[in-house]
Amino acid sequence: MLKDLAIPVAENIRSRAGLLRSHTWGKNLRFYRGEPLGADCPPIALMGVGGSDNAPAALDAVRPYLYALTDPSRNAGVMDMGNIAGGAFGLMEACEELLTKGILPLVVAGPGEWSAAQARAFERFRRAVNIVSVDSRMDLSLSADEPSVPGSYLDELLLPDNEWLFHFANVGCQWYYLDPAVLDWMDRRGYDYFRLGRLRENIEEAEPEVRDADLMLFHLRAMRAADMQDSALGSPSGLTVEDACRIARYAGMSDKLGAAGFYGLPDEPSQIVAMTTAQILWHFVEGYGRRMRDYPFDKTEFTGFVVDLKSESMRLHFWKSNRSDRWWVEPPKGISLERARHSPVSCSYGDYLLACEGELSLRLARAFSRF
Repeated sequence: MLKDLAIPVAENIRSRAGLLRSHTWGKNLRFYRGEPLGADCPPIALMGVGGSDNAPAALDAVRPYLYALTDPSRNAGVMDMGNIAGGAFGLMEACEELLTKGILPLVVAGPGEWSAAQARAFERFRRAVNIVSVDSRMDLSLSADEPSVPGSYLDELLLPDNEWLFHFANVGCQWYYLDPAVLDWMDRRGYDYFRLGRLRENIEEAEPEVRDADLMLFHLRAMRAADMQDSALGSPSGLTVEDACRIARYAGMSDKLGAAGFYGLPDEPSQIVAMTTAQILWHFVEGYGRRMRDYPFDKTEFTGFVVDLKSESMRLHFWKSNRSDRWWVEPPKGISLERARHSPVSCSYGDYLLACEGELSLRLARAFSRF
């Protein structure tokens, strides 16, 4: 299927990459030319998405800036698949095939609603997954009387009874764009949202939200307009380039994350937007090269801490990785085999300190409600 869907990177672009210096990404990339993907295939597959009429992908404008950067992949390696034809359907089929082969699809596309197609690639694996969305908005039509917001992906992702979706979290939402009814709906389901204001106070508190995900959908409209000028529905406030790069790096470092997508790139991005996108992608791959192999969970590689939370009548078992200093916590009650892969739950040192003071953080309260 990939051979039929993928349009390899144009020869002239590959030729220019071959002229770059030896330390650059373009010089060290592997380019897909329709060959079968065997055991020697790099673990990350970079791909753009063309329209239903196989129009050029926005990633083409980013590639020259991406290739000129220092190779971030260490021993991981990246294959540039070129552009996937067929729009949302082609994207779903390509991601599914890559996931089946154990290859991480790294998608760069325009329409934000296509992100739901990337998520649906997990549907056929018959296992519940966690999804984190980096977005300034949470457009959800809870009532049949409300029309769907153009470009929304959450109606398709959250409203149906998707058995393959275990948890959803948003990072970077902005309060003045949010419907209170949607927030109530999220609370009732134990879904998380991490507002921009909280992120500004301590961006490291967003790291566990990203680390716990199987899929990250990064919508470029989450960035402030000064840093992502061409993004649709841009806002005067939002993530800075540095924020976006850091979140992308958190995602790359997560051993659990199996796919990532960056959406909202305009068809003809300006030079600065193309450079910004290239740097965000660079940080994701650089993070991937620094994975600590904390997942699957092996208690022999962790230090345990027990906290008796008398206010909640529960005993919490926290675990700190000896490799990365990252934290996890076990749900205090028994869990089904189906949900075992989501335990323990990613948390922060701050969650542990709060528990030591006798208080259960909102993140952990929501997490425990899901089990």
